[in-house]
Amino acid sequence: MTRDFLGIFRKSITEARERLTRQPDHPRGPKIGAEDVNLAAGSYGDTKREEFQRDTLEDRRLLEDAFEKVRLFCLSKTRVNVFLVDQDIQGDQYDLLQELIDLRLVHHVRSRVPVGNKPGRIFRALLLDLSQYTGERRRRDVSMLEFWDSKNKDVLRKPNLIYDPSITTEELKQLLETDRKMRPGQADNDPSDQTEMEF
Repeated sequence: MTRDFLGIFRKSITEARERLTRQPDHPRGPKIGAEDVNLAAGSYGDTKREEFQRDTLEDRRLLEDAFEKVRLFCLSKTRVNVFLVDQDIQGDQYDLLQELIDLRLVHHVRSRVPVGNKPGRIFRALLLDLSQYTGERRRRDVSMLEFWDSKNKDVLRKPNLIYDPSITTEELKQLLETDRKMRPGQADNDPSDQTEMEF
């Protein structure tokens, strides 16, 4: 995370300088603002994807598929930046998620999260990297769950945030299509109001 912070900070400086080059009399002047950081976070994602492709030659196809499923789940299924995985998950699917964490495309945010209607089961909260829904990729329909705020403790325990990494990309796309047909025109992005969508 420190490396990400420094990378985004460096790119934020670049964004602010480019803004001043384009518009020398910009009201913000040389100060780095939220817009600069937002653009920097989005472009930093491109750097991460390049590193991802360079560092994962052997398992690239499997990792790309695992990452695409996480992106679809967060950005299109639940429209929330945080997701839950079973703490007891093992095997290849666990290894792929762990590699995505090592590549800083997914981040660990909390261990031991109980879910209301899953007594006896404990989940791990993970965060989709900011670069996937900010900057030029900005998704206004994605709720950014502030997991550090104690007020959001119950929202983090919602069953619709549970992600099953064993689902295939095709199965996930079919579920998304079914959702679209069942809820045409619905743009509700409040995770607290969604029904259970565990796979």
